[in-house]
Amino acid sequence: MSAQNEVSLMDLTLEQLNNLKTQFEQELQQLTSSFTGLREAQTRFSDSKVALQSLQPANLGKRVLVPLTASMYVPGKLTNVETVLVDVGTGYFVEKNVEEAKGFMDRKVAFLQQNTESLKDVLENKRTNLEAVIQVMQLKMRLAEQQGKWSDLLGSWRYQASLDVGLHDNNLLGPQTEDTSSKCLRDVLDMKSTKVTADLIVIPQSQIGP
Repeated sequence: MSAQNEVSLMDLTLEQLNNLKTQFEQELQQLTSSFTGLREAQTRFSDSKVALQSLQPANLGKRVLVPLTASMYVPGKLTNVETVLVDVGTGYFVEKNVEEAKGFMDRKVAFLQQNTESLKDVLENKRTNLEAVIQVMQLKMRLAEQQGKWSDLLGSWRYQASLDVGLHDNNLLGPQTEDTSSKCLRDVLDMKSTKVTADLIVIPQSQIGP
């Protein structure tokens, strides 16, 4: 990725950051839904492999419950323990022997596990980016608040400085007393010297929008 197409979060306005936050939240929701779907599919294939374990000669002729839907079953009898019909996708079924069916389930579980792990990394990266955006938004709002306080303190110092000059001229301010203007000035300098840091991420320009 070219550096000229990248931008630091600190260079964005609060409005741009809020738009980016909304975008990341939507993407995170979609990715989470996809992740859940992959995990559910992986569980179904694992359960199917477990069911294949019961297809043994000793169970031939036994009564079973045949699932028509996820919540509806009908009674039946096990008449074949050598072959099964395997759903290979898009509504197609292929007859396989038990060992072939087990191998098919193993491959599906491994494939889904690989995709789940990859998607998990994407999710973690997206969460990290979202947290960084939120941190920068909070930082910018704190800085704006501090800037307002600094302006107020500076105004108070200027006013109090002129007032203290009059008090000194009239000998109304004791020698051991720190004048209010000095205190205000110290507060201003303390605030100006305060440094706030945050971990930033660099994002593609294309994600920011116009």
